[in-house]
Amino acid sequence: MEKIQVIQPTKLLAPYIKQYWFLRIDDVKQGFQRSIPAGCVALVFHKGNKIISSFHKGTQPQSYISGQISTYSDIEFSFLDIGKSSVSCPLKPSDSAPLC
Repeated sequence: MEKIQVIQPTKLLAPYIKQYWFLRIDDVKQGFQRSIPAGCVALVFHKGNKIISSFHKGTQPQSYISGQISTYSDIEFSFLDIGKSSVSCPLKPSDSAPLC
């Protein structure tokens, strides 16, 4: 089963981070998820094996900075270890300019 959780940042990080998005896979051996554009730059971390993405035309790195995208991406979790997770930290738009 897939579990998605959204957590608000602490007051210290709230000026920079919009939210934390957690995805956990507990008992699905293979699954697909469609990721749609969020409109902001995000830090993404995968705990476990790499994930196959149609947007990346192969596997996603274990961690990366995702820029603004204009199309969806189909993600395949067949290589994500059961019980492992992914975390995405969308940054507030005004704070992503220094990363470019």
